[in-house]
Parts: sequence; C-alpha cells; structure tokens
Amino acid sequence: MAVFSSGFAASPFQLGPFDALLGARAYVGVATHDEWLIGEAERLLRGRGLDRRRYEFQMLLGVRPGRAAELVAAGDRVRGYAPSGGHWDG
Repeated sequence: MAVFSSGFAASPFQLGPFDALLGARAYVGVATHDEWLIGEAERLLRGRGLDRRRYEFQMLLGVRPGRAAELVAAGDRVRGYAPSGGHWDG
C-alpha cells in the first residue's frame, strides 16, 4: 500500500468503484500518480482484456513524466492535465 507525504494511504477499497465501472462498460479515467493504484488498475484492465480505447490514465503534467511515458510506450492512453494557479500542489 502506498503512502503519500500528506499521510493519505492508497487503499484497496478504492478499487471497488473502479471495478464496478469497468463491469458496467463505462469509459474510465484512472487519475492517479500512485504506483500501487496504477499497478492494480493495470492488473484489472489486463485481466478483463479491455480494448485500450475504453480507458485512459490521467496525470498532472510534470508529475511522474517517466511513468506516463512508460504507460504510453505500453500502448495505454495518458491524458496530461496542466495545473494552474498558485496552490495546485497543496
């Protein structure tokens, strides 16, 4: 389980709604920088054999650009969001 500097711990409970959306055939945006959640999302997505046009990963531009590039190299879609304002990072 990953722990952020803010003390927030990524939780297996976050995967329930994600899996339910996949089961409902919804287009899903996986918005996280957390490696554990990315890995679990990949496991669920690959396990279902979903077409990669049915989901995307979402990340803030400049946060973990190497990981975003790895996802793209693996054939996944990655949407980059550009934060604005003075307080976007906490």
